Amino acid sequence: MRLVAIGVLALVAAAPAAAQENRLMDALHREVDPRKRRALWERVQQLFYEDAGRIKFGDYASLEAVRREVKGFVPWLDR
Repeated sequence: MRLVAIGVLALVAAAPAAAQENRLMDALHREVDPRKRRALWERVQQLFYEDAGRIKFGDYASLEAVRREVKGFVPWLDR
């Protein structure tokens, strides 16, 4: 069994069908060309959604920036 971390999303790739996703993720980690990386990522996402063995529950990544002068701001994940 192989655990592949994609941002905050983790895929458990144990099925033979996941071997292609594993190869694509390996290629994605090595590729430096942004256009090629995007194409690889789009293919990984397509395979992910075609695989009935997984359920995506959501995205939990959040990027927030606040100036020092802002008072009372509560980060999204702390709400």
